Amino acid sequence: MSGIATGGLALRHFSLNSRIGSFLFLALSGCVADQAAIDAAKAQTRDAYYECLKSAVRQLDNGREELMTVALAVEAQCGSEWLAWTHAMSASLTPRYQSEFIVKMEPEALKTAASFVATYRTRRASASQ
Repeated sequence: MSGIATGGLALRHFSLNSRIGSFLFLALSGCVADQAAIDAAKAQTRDAYYECLKSAVRQLDNGREELMTVALAVEAQCGSEWLAWTHAMSASLTPRYQSEFIVKMEPEALKTAASFVATYRTRRASASQ
């Protein structure tokens, strides 16, 4: 190969590598941006869910009902926030795995609500002493 032919080949190779590099950079930048948006949605929906739980516990717990009775009512009141959070947590999964994740997480809603009720009762008891 002559120097011109080799130089042309090198130039085409460099140009192709530059395009691939640019494409990869843009694709990865998009992934980072998408991940940042997903992380922000996770935090926002989690915070909204926790605020709902706190509000619902204050509203529904009279201190006389069984903890799990109150937790069931709290869980029902914050169902849409829970669903929004689980969807945000599974946003990067394929639809199949997203559905499986949501189904597997479902029992956690009642556990979380019960935990908030128990914490509220403990803090209320400590404050009254």
